[in-house]
Amino acid sequence: MNDLSANQKAEFVKHVEESQMKESLKMYNRLVENCFDKCVMTDWNGGFSTKQLSEPEGKCLDNCAAKFLKLTQRAGFRYGEYQAQHAPNGGQN
Repeated sequence: MNDLSANQKAEFVKHVEESQMKESLKMYNRLVENCFDKCVMTDWNGGFSTKQLSEPEGKCLDNCAAKFLKLTQRAGFRYGEYQAQHAPNGGQN
């Protein structure tokens, strides 16, 4: 990356930041979709029976979101470990 011009470096950083933002939004959307489908009760028409979440729905959403985030963090950590172990120098500097 040292042989890139300042403009190329800036463009690369911009691209990486955009990619990270897209991935963050995808993760958030998966969390919302999965937990909503799992926890929020709808009537037979697919509508909502009340304007407020019930207590069990709220607890379910809290637990679902916490589990999803823990899983995502753990997967990211494991991926980082894997990358470090399989780096060209074995993760050693």
